[in-house]
Amino acid sequence: MRRLVLLALLAACSENDVPSCTAVTDHTLALMVKKYPAHGDMMKTERTALIERCETKFDAKARKCMMAATVLDGIGPCWADKQPKPKPLSAAPH
Repeated sequence: MRRLVLLALLAACSENDVPSCTAVTDHTLALMVKKYPAHGDMMKTERTALIERCETKFDAKARKCMMAATVLDGIGPCWADKQPKPKPLSAAPH
C-alpha cells in the first residue's frame, strides 16, 4: 500500500508537470512583496499582464525554475536567456 501511495505521489510530481502562469505570477508577486513590502499593491494591478507575458515568453523550464526560487533575486536567472541581447555599442567616430 505504501508503495502505491509513493508511486501516486511521484506521478503527481512528474517533471512533465508545468506550473501555470497564474501560479508563477502569484509566486513572483509574493516574493516581490516579501522583498519590497511597501510595494504590495502596486504589482497586483499588473497581474493580468504578467500572466499574459508569462504565457508568451516562458517555457516549462523557466516556469519550473521560477517556482523553485525562494527569493526574488533567484527569478532573474530563470528567464535571462529569454531577453533580447543588447547590441554592442559602436565606437564613436573621432
